[in-house]
Amino acid sequence: MRVVIVTESYPPDVNGVAHCALQTARHLARRGHHPLVIAPAPAPGVRVPTDGPAPVVHIPS
Repeated sequence: MRVVIVTESYPPDVNGVAHCALQTARHLARRGHHPLVIAPAPAPGVRVPTDGPAPVVHIPS
């Protein structure tokens, strides 16, 4: 199943919302689903991890 996770925060942010969204994406991917994360764009110069469990679409916040 394709699932979209829309979140206000996602790694590299470090907070409860980012952690919960990441764990949810991992959980879905391990069970064969295809999550897609929609998250705010990180601050300029911040390195965005590319090895996550789901593709991430960054949008302006």
